[in-house]
Amino acid sequence: MAPRMDPTVSTTMPSATDISESTATDGEELWRSVTSVGDTINAIAFGILILFTAFGNLLILAAVFKSKNLRFRTHFYIVSLSLANLLMAGVVMPLRVISFVEKSTWFANPDLCETYGSFFVLFCTVTVYTLAAMSLDRYFSISRYKWYQKFLTNGRTFWFIILCWSVAILVSFVFANFDNNAEKSMDCKLSKTYTTAYVYVFVGIEVLTPVVFMLILQWQVMKTAVSHLHTVDVCGRQIKNLDYADFPSIAKESTWSKIVVRITLSFVIFWIPRCIFLLLDNSNTAGIHDVADGLTEIMTYCFPASFALLLGYWSKEFKEEFTNMLCPYACYQRNKDMKKYRMGDSNKVKPSMMYRKHSKNFPIS
Repeated sequence: MAPRMDPTVSTTMPSATDISESTATDGEELWRSVTSVGDTINAIAFGILILFTAFGNLLILAAVFKSKNLRFRTHFYIVSLSLANLLMAGVVMPLRVISFVEKSTWFANPDLCETYGSFFVLFCTVTVYTLAAMSLDRYFSISRYKWYQKFLTNGRTFWFIILCWSVAILVSFVFANFDNNAEKSMDCKLSKTYTTAYVYVFVGIEVLTPVVFMLILQWQVMKTAVSHLHTVDVCGRQIKNLDYADFPSIAKESTWSKIVVRITLSFVIFWIPRCIFLLLDNSNTAGIHDVADGLTEIMTYCFPASFALLLGYWSKEFKEEFTNMLCPYACYQRNKDMKKYRMGDSNKVKPSMMYRKHSKNFPIS
């Protein structure tokens, strides 16, 4: 006798379409959860970069304005770089965090993507122009030392930096396309804010060409500096238009030239991968494209975040000033101990005191 089926139990089997839809739904939920975790990690990473960039570059600005020894012509370019890095931490990076955390706000405001792209180009251009001007400054300070001391005053250096910022603002905002197109928020790229031709011009002419120019200048600077340091006459005679009295200043200029070379090379290491990615931003593989985009972007922002650390490691003057500001008590104790050995203090051993102390050991004639 065949068993009777319970009428409360459904005999309908799930179809293949229902199974595929359920699998697709589970896959979409898994992808959303993975994307959410990735966005959170990216937001935390950018938050750390913002803190390091803001603190380090504010420390550089405070050191330059506090210490008279750091108010040197080359340090004006350091101030310009720090301002660009600081504004990047205050404008560009927070907008990137919004794109990770507040996606609804990001998608509803296409002007955020336009602001992000235009200010990214601005601060990148300012950094490149400032480094190129600094390299040119180092070249004249070594190869045309007498002319450099007379012509390139602090005021002219300041206006030269203003010119670099003005040109950067001009090329960054004049060619930008601010049309509030909603598609920009869905796929925020430089090619959305600017034309594709401008992106190639920006990377090729405004970034890579000045970088090559900087490297050539730095090579000439180091060759000239080594030549000068080995051809100064110890008797004080002029050799190759140099005077021995200027040798300490030339040595200082050479030291700063080495620091500028290191700063330029660090910029190349951090920024060139991003430039290459922008030139090859036509990848059809979405996974590889997203990973390369994220890695090169984080590497780009590592330069302003590590700028203070690199400068403090390479420059003794900045290192001492950073130590004085970050460890004031240790600085106070060091200055207090140094006072004991300064000329004119009461604990100074005078010849008369030594005579009175040891006169009893000498026989009286």
